Amino acid sequence: MQLDPVTIQILWNRLITIVDEAATGLMRTAYTPSVKEYHDFCCALFDVNAQMLSHSTVTTAGF
Repeated sequence: MQLDPVTIQILWNRLITIVDEAATGLMRTAYTPSVKEYHDFCCALFDVNAQMLSHSTVTTAGF
């Protein structure tokens, strides 16, 4: 299956948005200042082979 560049970019942005929304939810509900204020955590999306597909753009970078 061949995907055009526009479709690839749309799918890539969806993956980033999913992870960013998870990070935002965690920041809003966190109790500790290290998470709530300093964003010292990471949210990421992995495939079934444990390969990182996307990580949050609003938190500490992935590993």
